[in-house]
Amino acid sequence: NNAFDEQSVQRLATTLNKLRGEDRLKLSKLDLTGTQCGVTGARDMIEHGQLRELVLFNNQLGSDGLAQLAPMLRGGHRTLEVLDVGGNDADESGVVKLLEGMMQDADEAFESKLRLLVVGGNKSGLDVEDAAKRLKAKLPGIDVARDKPKKDGDEGGGDRGGAGGGMQFPSGFTQQRMMSE
Repeated sequence: NNAFDEQSVQRLATTLNKLRGEDRLKLSKLDLTGTQCGVTGARDMIEHGQLRELVLFNNQLGSDGLAQLAPMLRGGHRTLEVLDVGGNDADESGVVKLLEGMMQDADEAFESKLRLLVVGGNKSGLDVEDAAKRLKAKLPGIDVARDKPKKDGDEGGGDRGGAGGGMQFPSGFTQQRMMSE
């Protein structure tokens, strides 16, 4: 567990955004796993223009939090290549709202750099599968790593690699690769 909280993450984002020119840090990857960064902290970091990878795993953002992040991710993202919002206690409808929100404005002029969105560890099902396929059609360069939908009698889904569930990683990605990058 990191020693950051929502206010600490907000202060970090503010400081990073104030730095200009030669003073600007070359920060490309930030792992805020388990920091309780809150939706405001998550939004501040998504808005930070130089990050390529942002891990927001296990921050209890919930369904409402993922829905609040969706407008910031309309059409993808200009700089982020990897965004992990897994393990945030979101139900299936919250994950679907995030994916559907990302589809809005997908035909805008900017080219999205986002190539991997991790939503595993939240509730999943057929609606998430459908939304992920529709997102992929709108933004062909993106892959969505998610839990496999539960089948009747399965205990899986909603956790990273739980019994009967397990993550569906896009081609070329594995959980070990995600952890090591």
